[in-house]
Amino acid sequence: MKKTIFGLALACMFLFVGCSDENKAKSIVTQFLEDNLNEDFSSSRVLKFDSTKYISKDQIANMQKLMGEDKVFKKSISYQPYNGKKLYYVRLQYKQKANKGKEKTIQTFYIDNEYKGVVAFKNN
Repeated sequence: MKKTIFGLALACMFLFVGCSDENKAKSIVTQFLEDNLNEDFSSSRVLKFDSTKYISKDQIANMQKLMGEDKVFKKSISYQPYNGKKLYYVRLQYKQKANKGKEKTIQTFYIDNEYKGVVAFKNN
């Protein structure tokens, strides 16, 4: 019985920590969008939160270049420097107010391993 209670408590702790990281990541991405979108947005929802080690510096540079050309975003997007380590990513769905919230935008945002900011992002 004690093992069952301990196991359940441990599972709850990991679930809480995971949700905390996801909320931190969503907060970083929301602030990034507020700072860099040329229009307002609403109704953001996390579709996926995870980590990866399989993104190269070239891929990051390519994503930054492509998204810098997107007219929906400001021309001078400020990114967190990539340190070559694990990245967290958030696939976020949101509605842009300019199109009256009819069309949903889905993008993946890569966040540095210290949760300091967005390193790159892409359209899905």
